[in-house]
Amino acid sequence: MTTEFAALVGSLLIALVIWMDFLAIFCIRHDSALTPVQKWANVILVLFGPIFGACFVLYMAHEHHPEAVPEKWIPWPLRSLVFAKPIPPNPHRDEYGHHD
Repeated sequence: MTTEFAALVGSLLIALVIWMDFLAIFCIRHDSALTPVQKWANVILVLFGPIFGACFVLYMAHEHHPEAVPEKWIPWPLRSLVFAKPIPPNPHRDEYGHHD
């Protein structure tokens, strides 16, 4: 039973990685704002860092075009990485990092 469970969990993780990589590469391919060099760099990032590279690429795509990736396409454990809210600037610091 434990080997079957481990095989199931492993299969689900592999499917999750493949799905996230597919979505990230799909977004890269259809992003007209990226140059060919940027597209290749992003694809390499996705392939060498399968989960976090894909989440980073999808996060950046969401930042520039929020409608590019529907929220329901991202599995729930990774939604907070892709759709994270940006940290608001500290109102008590100026642009150089000095306190008021």
